[in-house]
Amino acid sequence: MHHPTASLNRFIVALCALLLLPNSFAQEANEQVVMVPMRDGVNLATNIYLPEGDGPWPVVLTRTPYDKNRARRSADLYNENGYALVSQDVRGRYESEGIYQPFEVDMPDGYDTVEWIAAQDFSNGKIGIFGTWHYFKSCSRLGSSAFNRCLCDGGARQPVLSFPVCRRCV
Repeated sequence: MHHPTASLNRFIVALCALLLLPNSFAQEANEQVVMVPMRDGVNLATNIYLPEGDGPWPVVLTRTPYDKNRARRSADLYNENGYALVSQDVRGRYESEGIYQPFEVDMPDGYDTVEWIAAQDFSNGKIGIFGTWHYFKSCSRLGSSAFNRCLCDGGARQPVLSFPVCRRCV
């Protein structure tokens, strides 16, 4: 005998699966999710959004305590203009390992991330950085070769690619 509760349970499970299924496929075809190693062995969760075609490309980096996945909204804009977009959860936030220590490890982590990006096949070594004022202060103090590769926009509301100076540097 078929029990009505069993049918209702199957219906609810099927409905939940349909509602959740699009989220499981929400990752864009051009998105890669990787763990980037820092000098102390901690891995930071990083999304990479690549333009169509063959690289290497200039890269725009954002490091955030507010969830790297929020950058998906901007990925198409950067990609359509020939930029790869890299979005990273800072240490101890969302999918990144480690303990969240704002301002304490942002500079070495930012430096390691820029060096990692510059060494990737998709990168042409030209890297721009955007984000909040907090991360602008961190990236402006990267120093050494990492800063020489970077242009920080300081949290402007416009994407980096709209600044004329970036066209020359990135």
